[in-house]
Amino acid sequence: MQIKCPSCSTQNNVIEERDIVCGQCKASLKGHAYRKYKLPIKPTIQAFFLGSVVTIGTAITLSTEQNAIHHARYPVAIEYALINSCATADHSSIPHDFLKRKLQACTCALEKTMGEIPYDQYHKDKSFTALFRSNIDHCW
Repeated sequence: MQIKCPSCSTQNNVIEERDIVCGQCKASLKGHAYRKYKLPIKPTIQAFFLGSVVTIGTAITLSTEQNAIHHARYPVAIEYALINSCATADHSSIPHDFLKRKLQACTCALEKTMGEIPYDQYHKDKSFTALFRSNIDHCW
């Protein structure tokens, strides 16, 4: 057992005996209270490993979700133009509540259409307009 001498602070390797003295200053080590300290190596390693796994798992999940969201969206300018032209196509003065409902329907229709026609096929696919109009009817 390792005991630190209270007089000279020297570490002593002690085997249980009746008269225990410091190996350097020869002071008695009896009459003092000592306690055994355990180094928490195993719990520290376990906590580090668990933290690493959680951090890596979270990073992978967020990266995957960000990529999925990013690839499913059209550029913001195109989304805005499509929704704006859908909601204000007739250029007439309409009540605010009606415009709000129209914007919601156009947004819903664009979300559904984007789910079916990815952006890279947006210009190539001739059925975009028909599908978008059909989705407006379903969202209205």
